[in-house]
Amino acid sequence: MQKKSLIQAHDKINWNHLNHDATQYTIWANGIYTALQANIWEDEEAIYKIFENMWNDSDYLMLKYKFGRRLMGVYGFRTYQTMETALRMYLSNDQIAYINNKILHGSPKRHITHKI
Repeated sequence: MQKKSLIQAHDKINWNHLNHDATQYTIWANGIYTALQANIWEDEEAIYKIFENMWNDSDYLMLKYKFGRRLMGVYGFRTYQTMETALRMYLSNDQIAYINNKILHGSPKRHITHKI
């Protein structure tokens, strides 16, 4: 199911609407992964700063696609997770709501319909 959602994300990207170079999304995807793996506490401020660079659905979907499925784990249990699944696993409901409501949907300049 996760693999199918990544293919769908890739297929929905409007390449003419990307606001950044494709390699930048890879850097940000790696940044999210690193922030989620940061010792005992995740680095939510770093994650917030990454999402502040998303301006439309294509930006969001490219970030999701570049994150792909990564090996994530808690307490010795490791499994491959998509970006949304990993964020939901590591961040609190309040932190997810902040990303969804304040960053992704909090400005009329942003045209993002997706939520984590």
